[in-house]
Amino acid sequence: MTSGILKAFRHPDGRLLRLYQDPQPPNPRTEWDHDTVMVCKHRRYDLGDKHDLNLDGCKCWDDVRAILEDRNGVGSVTLPVYMLDHSGLAVSTTPFGCPWDSGQVGWITMPAAKVAACGGQDGAEDMLRDEVSEYNQYLQGEVYCWNLHSPGGKLETCGGFYGDEILKNGMACHIPYLDEFVEVPVDTEPAAPSSAGRPVADWIAPVAARIADMIPSRDIDRHDRSLLETCLVQAFKANPEAVMPLVGTAVIEESYFEDLNNKERNVQANAGD
Repeated sequence: MTSGILKAFRHPDGRLLRLYQDPQPPNPRTEWDHDTVMVCKHRRYDLGDKHDLNLDGCKCWDDVRAILEDRNGVGSVTLPVYMLDHSGLAVSTTPFGCPWDSGQVGWITMPAAKVAACGGQDGAEDMLRDEVSEYNQYLQGEVYCWNLHSPGGKLETCGGFYGDEILKNGMACHIPYLDEFVEVPVDTEPAAPSSAGRPVADWIAPVAARIADMIPSRDIDRHDRSLLETCLVQAFKANPEAVMPLVGTAVIEESYFEDLNNKERNVQANAGD
């Protein structure tokens, strides 16, 4: 099923990573703590952070900035927040250039006491831009969750990642060797269960060879070996939980092998009738 999958990635070990839009994305301005404050005002939308500032006497955005800088102290850093209201909401620290559907909607500011920890004014401004960009991703629905399918059938999932650049949005902290994944078509299906991360076709033949080596009392020709491989594959597809311990340890009795050949003989006999 590929419904809702936006991107898919495959690792050489068989893991399949699928990216979906997060159905319940966390609002970064209300869910997390910040060293910044985003103060917005709009007649229709509730944007930015909750705050206790009284803006009733403000006649323009410069009046709001003066209140913020007075509270945050000398050396604080403040950038404007602009909004575009057209087929959804978008925000930025630079104007959108549309005089009808966009304009300033607030400020984002960092108190002077926090600026030094960011490396000074330049570092603080970079953080302000990053936080507005993150908020824009939230407003645009660019927050994602992922499912990770392992060859053994294990499924892991997590959400709340902003942006679809998987090496930059924090997913690398959760998924080992994420940089080795390669993008594949979204309709790519999870790999069949495997042993040691290898596809079934890669390990059935070696397992059959090991089983053959355990039965020295019988000469196993190419037909027998092929039959054994086929039976193991069919059994694996029907009941992998039962077969995996058997082939994973290569512990198999001669009677089991004899049963396989007896079944084949019966099939041939029935075909000849």
